[in-house]
Amino acid sequence: MRDYDCSALNFYCENGILYHYRSIEAVKTKDGKIISNLDCWNRGFAHCTKPSKTDAQINLTTFKNFAYTIDDEELRDIVVLEVEGWNTTLFTWDGRYFLNDDDEQRYMVELTKPCNTIKEAKQSMKPEGVKNAESALFGLEVKRQGDLFFIPTPLRDKDMETIDKIITHRELEYDYGTDSDVVVTKRIKPEIFDDSRHTSTRVGKIKTQVYAKGFVRHPQHRALRLGEVWYLVLKNIVKATVTIRSQGGD
Repeated sequence: MRDYDCSALNFYCENGILYHYRSIEAVKTKDGKIISNLDCWNRGFAHCTKPSKTDAQINLTTFKNFAYTIDDEELRDIVVLEVEGWNTTLFTWDGRYFLNDDDEQRYMVELTKPCNTIKEAKQSMKPEGVKNAESALFGLEVKRQGDLFFIPTPLRDKDMETIDKIITHRELEYDYGTDSDVVVTKRIKPEIFDDSRHTSTRVGKIKTQVYAKGFVRHPQHRALRLGEVWYLVLKNIVKATVTIRSQGGD
């Protein structure tokens, strides 16, 4: 852990952990792997670096809180299972399995079951309905935006109980020097699920199943075009998930 390049003497090592000021820069795990921390809280006012030998890159600061606030030294118990590219890492800690990845936005999920490969991990996040739709039997093109999957259906408008969200509020209108209240009615795109920031041009329901058509939007993802086809919407299957925003000057 002493093989690193720094532009200022603000680094120190303690119990297998490299610190930059008071932030974790890298960790040497108990099996000898070097993990660089993708969360750098000092970035923007100081130069952050990483060891010249890095086996994986993980959002370690995020993980500490995601794993219910663990001590710095407990990060050394992480076991890296597979790395893909520079930003996708499958790892385990204390018998729990995690995937740290980039999907237009950094995220980390705790998986519902043990997985040994990244491909297996991503497959485990798919609901059975998605797996069946993608199977050779049906061969449907399933679309995805973040944690939501969209399966095309032959359903029509008449089959749907559509949801239109209309909000009414009062605005102050200035007219020829006189202030007056007016009631403004505005139609907004409904959220696909109540606890979701995904919205769609049209949202429909049949009993407990949710459907969408038109354009699906989310502030952290590119718009997804569904067109005039109704798609069944299913959430991914994970124990927990967190979206990671850039730190410091990133």
